[in-house]
Amino acid sequence: MAKDPKARYERARMRHIRFPVTSVLALCVLSCTIDAPTGQGIAPQQQQRMGAPPGPAMAPANRSQAAMVRIGAQLDGKVELSGAQIQPAQLVAGEPVKMTLFFKVLETVPNDYVVFVHIEDVDGRAERINIDHRPMGGNYPTTQWKKGEVVRDEFGILIPAGMPIRGVNVYTGLWDPQTDKRMKVTNATAIKTDGADRILVGAIPVAQQ
Repeated sequence: MAKDPKARYERARMRHIRFPVTSVLALCVLSCTIDAPTGQGIAPQQQQRMGAPPGPAMAPANRSQAAMVRIGAQLDGKVELSGAQIQPAQLVAGEPVKMTLFFKVLETVPNDYVVFVHIEDVDGRAERINIDHRPMGGNYPTTQWKKGEVVRDEFGILIPAGMPIRGVNVYTGLWDPQTDKRMKVTNATAIKTDGADRILVGAIPVAQQ
């Protein structure tokens, strides 16, 4: 009897999740949006293309400002993680932060990949949380991505109030739950990775209220 694909995905996903202990990072996945090549039918604030993303600006003077990070990670010659936006640029314990990843589609993607996000305490005191989510809440799988468009993937990060943590490292990439393998980073020497196809988006400072 053939295995249920949904059940198979859930089993594979659970192998990637380390459940948190009492003091742990909290992360919730929000909705994703698409920045289409033409920009038609998209709100003005979503019509920013990432063909030439701005350079890193991880600590603007005004904490309410967004930080834009240039990444340029090549994933198997099919997708480029062009950059990311973090707003605000500094995390405050107890307050949510929105992060947006910009995936530029270079070629058609034959497999249905999941976006993985790993949030890790820079000092290694808190348990890591892995949150895997399908782009557009599963309504726009990678197999339907069109060459030349930019996919905007948004999610939120929340550090529990009072948690003694000074910063987090954010890693991301694409993962195939059917094969349990990550999409290979083909220019790892030119960007920051952990050597295992996890792309370092950035180290984000955390302030206490």
